[in-house]
Amino acid sequence: MRSTINLVAIIAFFILSAAACKEDGMDNLRLADVDKEFNISYNQEVYIRNEKLRLNFVQVNANSLCPVDVECVWQGQLVITLKVNDQDVEFSLGDNAKPEKTVGNYRITLVELVAPVPKSDKSAELSDYVVTLLVEQV
Repeated sequence: MRSTINLVAIIAFFILSAAACKEDGMDNLRLADVDKEFNISYNQEVYIRNEKLRLNFVQVNANSLCPVDVECVWQGQLVITLKVNDQDVEFSLGDNAKPEKTVGNYRITLVELVAPVPKSDKSAELSDYVVTLLVEQV
């Protein structure tokens, strides 16, 4: 009987330890694949599966995209910074912007801004930002 109680205590310890590990920021970690679009949120880290490539959406430098409820003369521009492994790389999307960069053996493309949908009466929080990226080998 005593060995059963000890076994239950040991199992409970491992379960609680595993649950505590989730609180150390690992729940913000995601995996993605080469040649497949994926979304990344502000301050989220994504590892490219089977590659030595880590992306982290670290900054929104500018967002002048035209709000959906306004008629604009120009589309505007979104500029963000991704940390690619340990290198800061700036990406632009919008008027006359080339939304892709080559870093090492990879071409990284900023495909679109998913959220927030720009509106004239509401400014976005950094935590609202989600973009779609595509990573390809070159």
